[in-house]
Amino acid sequence: MHKRAAEETRMKMTYDYLIIGGGISGSSLAYELAVHGTVALVEAETTPGYHSTGRSAALYTRNYGSPVVQRINAAGHAFFTHPPEGFCDVPLLTQRGCLTVAAPGQEDALEAILALSTSESPVEQITATQALELAPL
Repeated sequence: MHKRAAEETRMKMTYDYLIIGGGISGSSLAYELAVHGTVALVEAETTPGYHSTGRSAALYTRNYGSPVVQRINAAGHAFFTHPPEGFCDVPLLTQRGCLTVAAPGQEDALEAILALSTSESPVEQITATQALELAPL
């Protein structure tokens, strides 16, 4: 089919469901709805799960985010560390690190992240050599 004709055909397609957002919620919903009809999943970013899904679904950090997000994270801490009996067979959290890198000119942003450090959830500054030991590129 000619490229223009293919584009016109695609533009005329009708879907049973339109999901806006390709994060974990949108992708999960699209998966579940696919057995009931056709689904169009629309994502503005170049990669699905780019923002909060990639950060929040993969990493739990009590002191990350705005003050409101930090309070939400703190409120969930007891559940994540001690889920109800029978909720799951494996721990919900495992200890691991997170590395944030600041390029020249981004030092202020790095200082803001370092300022989130608490005694319960420390944020530590390391050297470039230490960073390369943890995550060799």
